[in-house]
Amino acid sequence: MSNFEELMDSLTRTLRGEEARKAVERPLPTPFSFKWHPVIGCRMNVGAVCANCRARKESWEEFQKSTAGYWVAKPTEVTFHDSQLMEPIRYRKPMDIEVAPLSDLFQPDVSDDMRHKILSVMKNAPQHRFFIQTKNPAFMKHYFKTRTKLEWPLPNVWVGTSVEDQASYNARVPHLLGVPAQHYFLVFEPLLGPIAPEMIQLDTFDRLWPFRQFVQAYEYMDEQGQRHWSSLDAEPLMRTPRIEWILIGGNRGENARPPHPSWVRKILRQATDEGIPVWYSGFGEYAQISNPDLQNDETLIFVSPRGEYRGRGAGSATNLLSATVDGETSEIMTRKTVPARRLLLDGKHYLERAPLPALITPEMDSVQALAARLKSRV
Repeated sequence: MSNFEELMDSLTRTLRGEEARKAVERPLPTPFSFKWHPVIGCRMNVGAVCANCRARKESWEEFQKSTAGYWVAKPTEVTFHDSQLMEPIRYRKPMDIEVAPLSDLFQPDVSDDMRHKILSVMKNAPQHRFFIQTKNPAFMKHYFKTRTKLEWPLPNVWVGTSVEDQASYNARVPHLLGVPAQHYFLVFEPLLGPIAPEMIQLDTFDRLWPFRQFVQAYEYMDEQGQRHWSSLDAEPLMRTPRIEWILIGGNRGENARPPHPSWVRKILRQATDEGIPVWYSGFGEYAQISNPDLQNDETLIFVSPRGEYRGRGAGSATNLLSATVDGETSEIMTRKTVPARRLLLDGKHYLERAPLPALITPEMDSVQALAARLKSRV
């Protein structure tokens, strides 16, 4: 190889390295335009999902770095921040705003007065869409039905709940669909176990089909002890609101537990069948890998469809384990990857945002479209 060729080869490797560096440093896409922190801190404890709470960790890191401003309380203390209350009003450009992502507006430590002030800002900022997520949809339903002082529902507010496994899905989704609202979304994050999203059997033995928007009536139990329900083609016992957007994501943090890809595929398939857009935030701290380094990658982890974790990444002494246990194929995953690869499911991105209302489109909001409508009326 000549000196010139060596020089060109060196330059090419340098440029490729620069492109790789930029790819790693490029900010990852996010489902929301803005995070609004009128309340910070959470004292809820609803089980295993709270043991490795990412929001609590992030708020603690911000608290440690902060010397002034609104980080004035520990994240385990629920604090209302007047200095941040009017933030959405400052922005005229429409945004999708995540409300109190480092807290929960419907935990017991948030007062009705705090909620009223926050909701009043939403009412006075109709240019934005506000997304409220809670792990306590039962109280959210109670609050909006009996305690709110505002005229409710607001057309620019979306209500949602987060679920992590089958038990939380069965418990929280029926309450969410009972909240009086105009828009609903559902968050499967962090996904810690397999979920069958098609149907929920209620305490009354009626069956709720959340994605298909109806409740199937329970009819009777026969002499053999078999229960019977009305036909799925019959008039339902009740119609339920439409879930308009779904977010899915894995566990994050030092002790993260990635979801098995089959769990994600099942939810994605159900949403796709019903025409519901999905935003997939990835496997958390891990990514799928087709050619694992069994000898040297200490972060490898084997995830079974039942949620069993093995491998060095799970604390085992060795990675040399069979990928198949009891006839089930485990997924091999690694932490040794760039953040962008963690967003891929089977090599694809699923980054659909919350849909705009049918009568509001970007084209209608443009100056040209407005001028054309005015001209047509002359």
